[in-house]
Amino acid sequence: MKFEFELNLNDYRKSAYMGLALSLRKTFRIFTTIAGASAAILVCGLLGFCPLYSLPGSLLLLYCIWLAIVFVRAEFTIRKTVQSETSLINQPTIMTFTDEEMTMDVPSRDFHINMPLAEIWAVYETDQLFDFYIHPSRTILLPHSAMTSEERDALRSLFGRKLKERFVTSFGQKSATKRKRFF
Repeated sequence: MKFEFELNLNDYRKSAYMGLALSLRKTFRIFTTIAGASAAILVCGLLGFCPLYSLPGSLLLLYCIWLAIVFVRAEFTIRKTVQSETSLINQPTIMTFTDEEMTMDVPSRDFHINMPLAEIWAVYETDQLFDFYIHPSRTILLPHSAMTSEERDALRSLFGRKLKERFVTSFGQKSATKRKRFF
């Protein structure tokens, strides 16, 4: 299967935030639990149901500041990547898949990668793209807009057969694992 496309900024941004959510998943869960408990204690204190303590409000404020810093840093990294001379965003790209390997060419950047499917670390499928982790911190994106629904189904089938539990989708592929965590 051969796909020709140009990756756009929105697709890249969605992938970056998905990677951020996956890498900070446990931290976000702890944040949500503590922030929720802090907010509940703060509200109860303000309504007079319990003594008003400054610690819950302070924790909630600190967590909100931390969350703002995380998102600002993510946006800074996205902007830095997009402005890089080696950025692959908005560049004509060709991806080819066989039963055994994946090839990606970006002629305008003199970028070429040829990788056996067995060496792909993980593939996540979102509602708008396939996100290939060729290394825990390196991804290659293939937007759904570059293919027909039949081609998407064929890729899901290929990844389900070849990658097994390393292929994560929420689109009903029986051989793929749903919500399997790799980080």
